[in-house]
Amino acid sequence: MIPHSWGYNVGELGNGRSSHTGKPEPLTKSLHNLKQVGIGHQFSLFLTTDNKLFGYTKDHKPLNEITLPNNEIPESITVGTYHAFVITQSGKIFGMGSNSHGELGTGNKSTKQFHFFKFFELQDLLQIKASYHASYFLLKNGKLYSCGGNTNKQLGTENRSDSSKPIFVVGNVKNLYCGVSSWSVFYTTNENEVFCFGYNSVSQLGFKGSGVPPKKHENLDASLIKKFVPAVQHSIYITHSKKIFTCGEGKWNGTGVQQDSFVPLSFFDNIPVEDCSVGCQHTVVLSTEKNFYTFGYNSHGESGFGDNGESKTPRLLDISGITKGCPFQIYTGCNSTVIYKSVSTFSQDFIDLYESGEFTDCKIGNRPLHKIFVERRVDKPFEEIKNAIEGNFSQEEIKVFCHWIYSGQINSFDLFERICNHLQLPNLGDKKFEDDLIKMEKDEDSKDFTLIVQDDEDDEEEEEISVHKFILQAKSGLFRTMFRDVKEETQSVKDYSGKTIESIELLIKFFYTNKIELTADDDPILIVEELEDSITYYQLNEYSNLSSELNKIKSLNQKK
Repeated sequence: MIPHSWGYNVGELGNGRSSHTGKPEPLTKSLHNLKQVGIGHQFSLFLTTDNKLFGYTKDHKPLNEITLPNNEIPESITVGTYHAFVITQSGKIFGMGSNSHGELGTGNKSTKQFHFFKFFELQDLLQIKASYHASYFLLKNGKLYSCGGNTNKQLGTENRSDSSKPIFVVGNVKNLYCGVSSWSVFYTTNENEVFCFGYNSVSQLGFKGSGVPPKKHENLDASLIKKFVPAVQHSIYITHSKKIFTCGEGKWNGTGVQQDSFVPLSFFDNIPVEDCSVGCQHTVVLSTEKNFYTFGYNSHGESGFGDNGESKTPRLLDISGITKGCPFQIYTGCNSTVIYKSVSTFSQDFIDLYESGEFTDCKIGNRPLHKIFVERRVDKPFEEIKNAIEGNFSQEEIKVFCHWIYSGQINSFDLFERICNHLQLPNLGDKKFEDDLIKMEKDEDSKDFTLIVQDDEDDEEEEEISVHKFILQAKSGLFRTMFRDVKEETQSVKDYSGKTIESIELLIKFFYTNKIELTADDDPILIVEELEDSITYYQLNEYSNLSSELNKIKSLNQKK
């Protein structure tokens, strides 16, 4: 999948043009392997999967690779309307762009190419957000700080004075939400309360009032809400039950009518919503069926249809020819949109196992691999793959190819395409990592290990669950330790967790699919309780999606 962008453009969209782009157009080849993107007003940053940082400003044309001080390697970015932060692999934080209101948090309003941010250590930070001339820092201890412009109390304080260094706003914060151009902020607490503050000229906070310091939303339950997405004059939230709610200015909120409180966006009453993203005044919505809808401000082609004029209600934009069935990310800049292939943490367990070199049973070049997974990802017998690659490609090319096998990420398109063409598989890079795992879960014949499960010690009946040994090694620290200690030819083991067969079956399926799907016969309360304990018992990695899946079940169960 090639990334595409559209909307306001003087060069920042990365498509090689310097005029507004009304329909999706492909990004230049150097940006095809995107990891993150951030687009403000007339500037942009693009971070690739091989951790190269590209940037554009109207004063520094064309799009160029950015070298950080001391050749620091960029790891992630966050972009506001006129400024940005770059976080490096070594844990340093650099501010870039405008500092006219003190939004870079340096204690002054000076401007230079890079500002080394020293107020907080990275290991103490949970989130960094950049918005319209303001920045927000959420610490792991739940304390929220802000700096920058404060004309509309967007820093969360009673006064309207700017602050060039981070000031304490409030504690007990769990999640923070603000937009690339918004002056409005939402946050949730550990007690599932919802608070907001900032600009509220047209009820974009979900109630009437202006210049609002932190105020509680009495009727909102954070446990039911997946995310908030505040724009300049409207705000939206989506729920775990896949509903969407909106408020604020009628021209932009999707209803066509001013809304002084959050109301369901009725267009989507029968369309389950998976994700939503907003720019300055335009919105894009992704359904669970991967259909793509746009509405709102459209003076520069923000809708993606090639026309102009505000779009007061959602319209379906066909992007199937771009995504080609691949999982993708949505990003909305100030007045622009980018879609690009997802970089999922689902694959991180497999990357870790691959990089450890453990439990491998084959090699291509000098790369130790797991035969069963290589064959599933490439859809060819291992010996055929090995014979086609070895002797024809460098170790660097083989490294890029093997990294894709375990991650779904392409670190160098040129090197990857050479091997794919040689294998006569030119579309191999479009294969979805997640789909291959789902196919493995259904392939009973290839499973090479058995878990023997007994509901309780007094029950003599046992049940066998078939699984790939490779999956257990990738997903569970408990099983990795066990496999280091047992003989290689061991084909089965008894599970002593004491959990029900139903819970263990769901957990094993989760290892393949990254989802927990209950049937009508499952007891959701018991399942959640047992699987929450499984995170510790089976030693799942910190980036496991299991907690998120269980929170969805709890929210749906509470609603019933």
